[in-house]
Amino acid sequence: MTSTDFEMGPTTTTSRSAVATTALAAVGLSAIGLVSTSIGVLTNAHGFQSKSDVQTPLSDTLFLMFVLGGLLAAIAGAATFVRARRRPHLTGDRRAAVVVAGYLVLAVLSVILVNLVNPNA
Repeated sequence: MTSTDFEMGPTTTTSRSAVATTALAAVGLSAIGLVSTSIGVLTNAHGFQSKSDVQTPLSDTLFLMFVLGGLLAAIAGAATFVRARRRPHLTGDRRAAVVVAGYLVLAVLSVILVNLVNPNA
């Protein structure tokens, strides 16, 4: 090895860590739950109205998938962000953290929009 091998510093990598992959998988699961629940609420499907006494297992499962997936995505995304912030050469982790943050903003805006469009929800 020459002395220049040590002077270069860490190389940039686009691969993701396990935490970043977990965050992106949680975003995917949460997005499926969000879209499915939003469709159910907007079409007034049986079991998706919050004011009704009847809740179906499907509506409960999809809602929990949205909420718990979003929670896991937020936690794993924050860990990914901190990890990528301390190691600037991890561009894959940084991209995953940006995707998670973007999804969380869009999810909140989507829930607000669905509640504005369908006030009976």
